[in-house]
Amino acid sequence: MSTQTPIVNAGLKYINGLNLSRTSNAIVAIAAGACRDSTNTNDIVVDTALAVSNLISGAGGLDTGAVANSTFYAVFVIADSTKYNDPVGLLSISATAPTLPFGYDMFRRVGWAKTDGSANFLEFRQRGASNDRWMWYDVAIATDITSGSSATFAAVNLASGLPSLTVTSEVNLLCLFTPTAANDTLEIRPGSSSAAVGYAVASGAVAGVVETTNLVCPTDITTGVDYIVTGSAVALSVAAYLDQLV
Repeated sequence: MSTQTPIVNAGLKYINGLNLSRTSNAIVAIAAGACRDSTNTNDIVVDTALAVSNLISGAGGLDTGAVANSTFYAVFVIADSTKYNDPVGLLSISATAPTLPFGYDMFRRVGWAKTDGSANFLEFRQRGASNDRWMWYDVAIATDITSGSSATFAAVNLASGLPSLTVTSEVNLLCLFTPTAANDTLEIRPGSSSAAVGYAVASGAVAGVVETTNLVCPTDITTGVDYIVTGSAVALSVAAYLDQLV
């Protein structure tokens, strides 16, 4: 008679709910939900919505320091494995190693929020489920390509609109370009790609008339995306990005 060995599955690093929303210049709300912690060891359960403010320090606010202008802040839910302290929100400039306040020993990042030039949170919409969340800006954020005309694939600096390129993701670019002839094209490809044709392509219908469109393209780790155009005066802005909550 053979011995039956039970199958033990590794914990699934899930996220349910915990969607972000901006409720004021200084506050981001975290909806109720549940997730595994960053080490995939324990569950963090948030029964009621949380508010996290960039005007206070510690639990429910910034992990350390004072709020800065034009800065991305990772938004975390943090918890106490002993269950003595209730889960709260936390902001940090670190995506992987927030400074936890006393009494807390678990965390999981559930998104990002960026401040403007006055240290207020930008308006955004977070949409999606599970570990993939699209972050949409009310106002698209300009890249370094504001009047581009590169006839060969050239890098686009996405740092103003994307918090990190440490994982592969996708970006939605608001694109304005002026074709010099009908059917001129604007093409976008991942930064490390050697593809001769862009992954996303827009075509200009009429010479000298500005075309406005959105193009979605995968990003590559550290290299982002490249663009090439047969035309002139290309302006690229980040309208949204896919945040993968690994």
